[in-house]
Amino acid sequence: MATVRFAKGKLPRGRVDQAKLRRTTEVDIQRYIREDGEGEITSFAGGRLVVPPEYVRRVRARAGLTQDEFARRFGLSVRTIQEWEQGRTQPEGPALTLLRVIEREPRAVARALAFRARPPRVRRAISRWSRAAARSRPRAAKRVPRDRIAAKLRRAARR
Repeated sequence: MATVRFAKGKLPRGRVDQAKLRRTTEVDIQRYIREDGEGEITSFAGGRLVVPPEYVRRVRARAGLTQDEFARRFGLSVRTIQEWEQGRTQPEGPALTLLRVIEREPRAVARALAFRARPPRVRRAISRWSRAAARSRPRAAKRVPRDRIAAKLRRAARR
């Protein structure tokens, strides 16, 4: 990448409307923040980040998903989403980070998590087959990869 250098005092002037900038009040700034949808989770109480239930609801609504669809697509529990949206609990740490990323790039997160989108009964069947295979084989036998088991299940389901 090329480096651009300017002589001292010869920086190019930006395209900022200085008059509009001077007229902007705190009320205008708060209104801009609300319109942009930013700044909703920046309040602190007792040293903890406070996440209002509306934020979680808004993230889900922007994705255009029901609670059940949202939970399945992003690997969350429906109950957890209900708790967040009703304000009984708040997302913290990695869950809050996941919500922030979903807010900005929901399709990218869905693509990244797509490999986990197996229905629970398939997961149970895979683990059941794995356990059965483990019991029936001698210790030195090679393990059957889960993908082969999943493929076998899909083929059986099509019949």
